[in-house]
Amino acid sequence: MDPVTNAGGSAVHSHRISTVVPGQVTPGNLVHELSGADLAMKLHYLKGVYYFPASETVEGLSVPIMKVTMFPWLDICFPAAGRIRRDGGGRPYIQCNDAGVRILEAWTDLSAEVARPAGD
Repeated sequence: MDPVTNAGGSAVHSHRISTVVPGQVTPGNLVHELSGADLAMKLHYLKGVYYFPASETVEGLSVPIMKVTMFPWLDICFPAAGRIRRDGGGRPYIQCNDAGVRILEAWTDLSAEVARPAGD
C-alpha cells in the first residue's frame, strides 16, 4: 500500500469547507480595478496548506479561532473577499461583494514529511 493512502484509499479525511466574510458590510457596488502589474500575473486564487502537528505549541489553536481573526482583516482588505469578474471589454476587475474567503479544513494521520509532494 502507498504510504500516502490509508485503507480507505485517501490519506486526507474529514473535509469541511466554509467561508469567512468581512466583519462589516462593504458599501454596495464597489469595484477594485486591477493594475497593470496585477494583470501581468495570472488571475488565480491563492492556495496555501498549513500543517499543524499535535503539540503544546498549537494546543488551544482551532480553525474557528483563526477565522475570527480574519473578520477585521477582511474589513480592511475587502477586495480579498470579492470575486474576479470581467467588464464588457473583457478586462478583469474585482467585484467587492463580500463573497468571502473559502477555507478548507481536513485531517490526516500522516506526518508532514510523508504527506508533502516530492520537490516541495
